[in-house]
Amino acid sequence: MKNYFSKYPFAQTGLFILPILTLVICMEFYLPSDPPEGYKSFIVAFEFAKTPAEIRTLFEGLSPQTIDNIDKANYIDFGFMLAYSLFLGLMFKKAASVFNRRWLLWGVLLSVVIFLADFTENILLLNITKIYQQQTELQILAPVLANLHLVTWLKWGGLAVAFVLFFFGMKKDTGLAKFTGGALLLPFPLAFW
Repeated sequence: MKNYFSKYPFAQTGLFILPILTLVICMEFYLPSDPPEGYKSFIVAFEFAKTPAEIRTLFEGLSPQTIDNIDKANYIDFGFMLAYSLFLGLMFKKAASVFNRRWLLWGVLLSVVIFLADFTENILLLNITKIYQQQTELQILAPVLANLHLVTWLKWGGLAVAFVLFFFGMKKDTGLAKFTGGALLLPFPLAFW
């Protein structure tokens, strides 16, 4: 087994894919299956909501049980964010060593920033559902949504930058590393969409 991991240096870190996929599947059981218009998933629409009116549109017609399930998905997301952030950080650390590019270690710090942004985002999402369920005036959501907008873009922008770092870290290599680096660059334009 030791020879396998020395021959395939990213294999050990790649094992983080298993809990990541498991947690994604678990979250999907709790989220509404019909995405809002213009979005591929409910959670992305929720993360990018900018106004109290958008929150009202997202949540009107949802039962209290469905909103509780959205909270459950957000609690599962705490585990997911920890798993993917560790995965990113360890991949950057390993890539810096394997490709002899110390500047890739900046990706470890970036992984921590992404984790903190995602953590804050989830706290804000949980606060939004709590305020909505209390049936108070939704205008009090305006500052919460402003903070949500900031940390959501910090998270997604950080992920886009992480993929770009991996691209530049791998582009000088050949074969699978070069292909993987190119594939990782594909999500970057989504940061500006």
